[in-house]
Amino acid sequence: MTYIIHADYQPLNYIILGIDSSQIKEICLKDIKDTLLLRCVRGLLRRLGLYWFFRSLYIRSESLEQLSLIEENARIIIIDNRHLVDLRIIDKILPSSVERNLFYWTPICQLFHRYTSEKRSKYMKAISKMYRISSFNADDARIYPEIAVKPPFFRFPNKSKLTSDVTQGLYFIGYEKNRRDVLLEYKALFERLGLPCSFLIFKRKMKGISYFENIQNVSRCSCVVDITTEQTGISLRPLEALFFDKKLITNNKSIKEYSFYHPNNIFILEEDDLRKLPEFVTTPVTAVSEKVKEEFDINSWILNY
Repeated sequence: MTYIIHADYQPLNYIILGIDSSQIKEICLKDIKDTLLLRCVRGLLRRLGLYWFFRSLYIRSESLEQLSLIEENARIIIIDNRHLVDLRIIDKILPSSVERNLFYWTPICQLFHRYTSEKRSKYMKAISKMYRISSFNADDARIYPEIAVKPPFFRFPNKSKLTSDVTQGLYFIGYEKNRRDVLLEYKALFERLGLPCSFLIFKRKMKGISYFENIQNVSRCSCVVDITTEQTGISLRPLEALFFDKKLITNNKSIKEYSFYHPNNIFILEEDDLRKLPEFVTTPVTAVSEKVKEEFDINSWILNY
């Protein structure tokens, strides 16, 4: 049995609903309501090494119970958990024969942005003593020898629940992440080329739209826009474009290394000729085989992890 352990995060919840194997179970670690007092108490317990005795202050009791039921010789894959205490608690709960894996779909420098590079290296070494660590981001593997590289994943959508009418132009959604000016420059550039844009840019901690609304927008757009910083691996946006048969405009040059890359479907900024962008957007998508898509489907991803 394989267990996927993840935070209560809308995009992950949506993708994991695509799991169709009885040999895969999920454990969703829902947040404990955070307060200043709770942060202070948890910090004190962590420094005193007493967190195990008060583990329900870090992980909900129902999740702790689910974790305690994981059987011998099972396999777990934890997704994007950066909390060392959580990872230590989970490690201690599990039988020694359980295969422990941890996958990061966020660059290490962003997950641990408050830490110095030396402290990040220390964290990776501590975590690697408990788990086999993988990342979607090749740069992480170059910096931290404990990390292997694995591609990210998505799911085949239920298109019957979504509209197929294209009513939006170029679509971007994401948080600023120190790229607001770049995003607005690209938006202005696209609009000068006569390409209508729908850019949803959110500030940190600002409430955005639901992930289902985002999926609706993807299904209605002519082209998905992907502007990344500090990473070589691909984000959700290229996979949304792939599984929804949409064109992609991206500044991530490493996209050419992926099996689904096709110049008719993917326009690389600062590499492809901008004068040809309007023609690129209006020409039909070149079909990508189901076999290629299956490489990035959550079921295949877990099977081949």
